[in-house]
Amino acid sequence: METEDEISLRDELKHMIKGFLPVFSKVMEEPSLSEDELANLALSIGLEKMLTDVIGNNPELLMDSILQMNRINPEFIGNFVVQAMDKGETIMREEIAEKLVKDWKKSLQYI
Repeated sequence: METEDEISLRDELKHMIKGFLPVFSKVMEEPSLSEDELANLALSIGLEKMLTDVIGNNPELLMDSILQMNRINPEFIGNFVVQAMDKGETIMREEIAEKLVKDWKKSLQYI
């Protein structure tokens, strides 16, 4: 019997998830996820794709949406923007570090 938080999947989807596990492992070059983990990942990716389909690739609509959300909940949007900026700084630092390592390794060839 399912609890209120459980979601049931059709047998066909369960079969597809099981069949996709080796593909996921090959692409990610990691040990396979469990069937439940892959189902959660697929659902998460699918929902994000569906939301993207609704919003579309329209920067003006996206900006208008963020501004409207800011009017409703400015603390949330403010914290979100700060976290996004912090994450961007971290990603930039990581990209710079990767480039330096690559460049330095290339330079080591000439020493």
